[in-house]
Amino acid sequence: MSSNTMRVLVTGAAGFIGSHVAEQAVAAGYQVRGVVLPEEDTSLLREWGVEIVVGDLSDPEVARRAVAGCEVIYNAMGSTSIYGPRDMLYRANVWATESLIQAAAAAGVRRLVHASSYMVSLGGSFHYWKGGVIAEQTPAQPRFWRWDYYAASKVAAEQAVLQAHDEGLLEVVLLRIGWVYGSRNQVSFPVLVDMLRREQLLIIGDGRNRLGLVHVADVARAFLLAANSDVATGRLYVIEGVADQPAVTQASFLNAMADLVEAPRPRRRVPLGVALSLGTAVEIIWHLLRREQQPPLTTFIVHLLGRDQQFDTSRAEHELGWRPQVGFEAGMREIGAWLQHQPSTVVTTEALVR
Repeated sequence: MSSNTMRVLVTGAAGFIGSHVAEQAVAAGYQVRGVVLPEEDTSLLREWGVEIVVGDLSDPEVARRAVAGCEVIYNAMGSTSIYGPRDMLYRANVWATESLIQAAAAAGVRRLVHASSYMVSLGGSFHYWKGGVIAEQTPAQPRFWRWDYYAASKVAAEQAVLQAHDEGLLEVVLLRIGWVYGSRNQVSFPVLVDMLRREQLLIIGDGRNRLGLVHVADVARAFLLAANSDVATGRLYVIEGVADQPAVTQASFLNAMADLVEAPRPRRRVPLGVALSLGTAVEIIWHLLRREQQPPLTTFIVHLLGRDQQFDTSRAEHELGWRPQVGFEAGMREIGAWLQHQPSTVVTTEALVR
């Protein structure tokens, strides 16, 4: 099948990463089918000419309909909730992936490119990570912090994908993706904006620690590169970085976000150890009170923002031909352009005219 007629499936096609994968797949000339949940907005996908399948991929019948006739699957679905209940996270990240694998193998799909997480390279939860360069390592005994079902679900999903490879069910390539930023993030971005405007965000430590940022357009490009038949199956690739500088620090990221939405830059600082103690206390209180919504501070967020993170993406560079192409300032401008068309409940457009 020639590249310009190849039919591909994008799971999570209405989501943050999935929508960008679908957009780039359409631009590449592929016939694109997207799986979305019933409540999701599909207007952009329909505008691009994407064929829509509505349903939950943990349902085997939905999975069978979705994969029929596809050569490649870009598995970008999943929940990124860091405080969700176990069953919700496992349904989205593990059970749906297992159902998709079985359907894909039965339908003769050639390759599945799977969105994993650099949490797997850390050996599970941030809380037990001893530091060091983050690459494609897979610690033998992953460890998970109390209610960190997100990291546990990402490890379990990756194991299911690799097992499919080991059993010869289909070709797989796994992308361990860093902290993704960019347009169409309707989950964590509004929370960050709200916290900035309420002056609730603190600088953890001195703010000079490196973050594992990568722009969503660069992530989508990695998906398309990984589907190439010349890329060896069963391989893992860390996808992280910005194009114009070695890394983005915590302080520079939060300051840029604050400037973008005309919120005060975070000024208050708190030591990492103190922030972790506060996060632990808040989590315990939330669980004792059986509150379902995410608490205002979690230990995951403290680690994500406050820990120094250094990545090695040389394998992706050498084997996929992937390097980040979006610089940090360009990435922030892209977010700004998107925000101008969002409801004022997210951000005022006046803040974006510069």
